[in-house]
Amino acid sequence: MAAEGKGQTGRLMFFDTVRGILLLGMIGYHAMWDLVYLLGHYEYTWYTGVPGMIWQKTVCCGFIFLSGFCTVLGHRLLKRGIIVSLCGIVIMAVTAIVMPENRVVFGVLTLIGASMIITAGLRRLIPLRPAGDRTHCGVWAVICAAGIIACILFQGTMYGYLGTHGHPLLYFPKWLYRNYVTAFFGFRPAGFFSTDYFPLLPWFFLFLSGEAAGRLFRGMDWLKADIFRKGIRPFAFLGRHSLLIYLLHQPVLYGIFMLWGLH
Repeated sequence: MAAEGKGQTGRLMFFDTVRGILLLGMIGYHAMWDLVYLLGHYEYTWYTGVPGMIWQKTVCCGFIFLSGFCTVLGHRLLKRGIIVSLCGIVIMAVTAIVMPENRVVFGVLTLIGASMIITAGLRRLIPLRPAGDRTHCGVWAVICAAGIIACILFQGTMYGYLGTHGHPLLYFPKWLYRNYVTAFFGFRPAGFFSTDYFPLLPWFFLFLSGEAAGRLFRGMDWLKADIFRKGIRPFAFLGRHSLLIYLLHQPVLYGIFMLWGLH
């Protein structure tokens, strides 16, 4: 059932709803990952094949793009970026200690937090235009498209080249692939391992594309449309608390599997 969007919280429920749906998709994907890889009880070829990859990419790309888009809707971007980054660091530390064979290094929270911090710095150079100012809307549209293209072109960064998977356009110097510092930027060294790896290259370009799309929508006054004021309350609730749910969902899932005797 659709409900009015801003309400007492001043939020646009449409975006909370979309985030909540993506969150459910992520929880479902991770539940399958636990069953297939962590607990080893099931073997689903569709999950380990192309359908599973499409599922993962759709959810992750949606989260990253929406996170960039929503930077124009809130305030204190630097503070939020620091909080999300710290949550990502906590996940890295906990997984390295509790299950080092399935550790998360530079996961999606680290990426989104770092992207928020970088974007907050960029705003000092390129401040947001007020709603209704269409002067730079064409520029934001071009940046949005260019960000998506750049994200596709830099998909091969972790494999040593510029280009999409298996289609190198040029190779990067090997000295870039040195250690965990370079891995954060996308230049993954030999022996690096992470079950959830989202470096700045190429994924910051997708975040930047979402930021540009948000600026375009704001500049064109499209965010005033009624559709963005409405949403589906249960999904919107999940979307409003997505960070907390993200931090807790894996322990909860594992607890459920233990109760079912799947440990």
